[in-house]
Amino acid sequence: MSSRDYGYEKISKWCAYRERCFSEVIEKCLKSGIDKIRAEEIANKLVADGYVDDRRFARMYAHARSSLKKWGKKKIEIELKRRAINTDYIKEAIESIEHENYRHVLYHLATKKWDNIKAAHPYEKKNKLRMFLFQKGYSHDDISEVIRQIENEDK
Repeated sequence: MSSRDYGYEKISKWCAYRERCFSEVIEKCLKSGIDKIRAEEIANKLVADGYVDDRRFARMYAHARSSLKKWGKKKIEIELKRRAINTDYIKEAIESIEHENYRHVLYHLATKKWDNIKAAHPYEKKNKLRMFLFQKGYSHDDISEVIRQIENEDK
């Protein structure tokens, strides 16, 4: 096996382990001591061979972060942009998150946090929940809606 094949073999095995995006492949190559030109050759070959697909990565990333880490759409979008994913792929991935499941995750996250917030005043409690959900990447509208729902249930 030539040294040129070695870089490809090593990185293709790394890509087969879990879904990767183009920018992650470049970064991994550079950290492995592969020069930038060769890193781009390897990444392009991995795309051609189907190991790397930014559209597929974006969809899987969005679904995993939404359901497993309970992230909101804004945070997912920011992280995908940080990975240099095409904006059309990001939009498509965000839209592919099932609306009912997204609301369900948000509701359960919010109610669990609501029950654990210690605050002297209801306004302070709402503010703490609002900040927590905002940090998780949920929109102002989604947060306001879930807080209204929780408040109505508390009455």
